[in-house]
Amino acid sequence: MARSFIAVGEFDPEVLGRPAQACDGEFTVTPSLEEALSFAGLARPSAVLVDARQPGYDTFIRAVRADPGIDETPIIAMVGADSDKPVAEALGHGADDFVVHAELGTALASKLHAACVPPEGRTLVPPRSTLLCEASPIHRTVFKRLLEDAGFVVTSVPSEVDLLAALMSEQRYELAIIDLGLPSGPSGLADQVIVHLGEHTPPMVGTAHALLGQDIVEAAYAAGFKGVHDKRRPPEELVFLAAEAVDGRSVRREPRALFTTLVRFRTMVDMFWHAGWSHNFSAGGLFVRTIELPPIGEVLDLQLTLAGGSSIELQGTVTWRKDFAHRAIRSYPTGMGIAFSNLTEPQRQQLTATAAGFANRAGTVT
Repeated sequence: MARSFIAVGEFDPEVLGRPAQACDGEFTVTPSLEEALSFAGLARPSAVLVDARQPGYDTFIRAVRADPGIDETPIIAMVGADSDKPVAEALGHGADDFVVHAELGTALASKLHAACVPPEGRTLVPPRSTLLCEASPIHRTVFKRLLEDAGFVVTSVPSEVDLLAALMSEQRYELAIIDLGLPSGPSGLADQVIVHLGEHTPPMVGTAHALLGQDIVEAAYAAGFKGVHDKRRPPEELVFLAAEAVDGRSVRREPRALFTTLVRFRTMVDMFWHAGWSHNFSAGGLFVRTIELPPIGEVLDLQLTLAGGSSIELQGTVTWRKDFAHRAIRSYPTGMGIAFSNLTEPQRQQLTATAAGFANRAGTVT
């Protein structure tokens, strides 16, 4: 049965058509907030897309949340620009996610796909006690909410003074996310964490504004930070950096194969295939070196060429990215991490057998 989506605002049905079809659904478009609310109560849609640029959209979201019949309906807010204020306002009013107007045709499919995943299937990691130190109240609010939605247990503080107080408390943290723009800088901040927590020092992830420059990023990695989130990027990317930092590269459920694999990929709304290379993979996923970087959360069709020339076709989801901001760090090639999804048992067996056959071989990942 096709899914039903509602778009509230002046939307072009043709722009919405392909993303909806990729999620086995269709949109009903209405410019009227009152009409959309009435229709939502009857249709019980899988998700609602609302134009957050129109007056009264916040009242509409609150009305949906107050109706027991549709209060859990995922709401995606379309904002005019990927900047802090409109995103924070939309999430603060009760939207579950956002999409930028300029990226509507390319990013909406993945947003709808994520909205249709049952809530119990959204947790990225088991609950992790996380200390978030972020000076910007907007970033602090947005980061805390997204991290909690992903399964992290977050204590948020606004300043270095509060950071020190949290470090000196009896609470033990499994992850620290720290604003690199604080006065002490990356090295000083890392020293404070290490001095106070010693052997209990958790993985650290930094957040940085573009105005701080590439030197801050390099200083953060040199000080021991596991990752740096560029605040120009969508805030969801911080969640995946956090999950990667907590789980660590060495924590894998599947054996990892070390050999070169050709990977062809395309988005669910893309007619053309792109190509990249992976030098290691497992039955759970792989990292692809490529300059074509779909948004995090994007669902991809994949074609993998395996050892001996055999191939396999499957689907995967972009879980994290390393873009051009990281290229000054030699160990951070441009590319994306992909988690395989909806594997059939024969596909899993084929991937596991291939990975196991190479897992113990000596080799260099280049």
